[in-house]
Amino acid sequence: MMNSVQIAGRLTRDPELKYTQGGMAVANFTVAVSRYKKGGEESTDFINCVAFSRVAELLAEKTVKGGRVLVEGSIKTGKYEHKDGHTVYTTDVNAYKVSIIDWANDNQRGSSAGDSDDMSPNFDDMTPIDDNNIPF
Repeated sequence: MMNSVQIAGRLTRDPELKYTQGGMAVANFTVAVSRYKKGGEESTDFINCVAFSRVAELLAEKTVKGGRVLVEGSIKTGKYEHKDGHTVYTTDVNAYKVSIIDWANDNQRGSSAGDSDDMSPNFDDMTPIDDNNIPF
């Protein structure tokens, strides 16, 4: 079985960064994702996401409302009882990696927060290699 999701869209607000009593960073954010219906009519889904630790801190530091992101994570469902007594069901994406497409500071581009603290390469600056020396 597999629980894996990737979504790409725009942040509907600046990420909300908080810290647990134990000091772990938690960022809540919502991503607007366009979807097209039959006949070309556009519809938008608003997907609630949560990130933890360094991913949460980098997301809050480097992104702003309207910025484009690619979120990789898993679906987490839950439920709670509302104060009026009815049950509320929730669905969130637990983000383990967020690739930032639009940075708050335009001097940095094409990076991601996730599996490591390393930033993804800027592919515009890569030098082509001579593949005549590759043995296969």
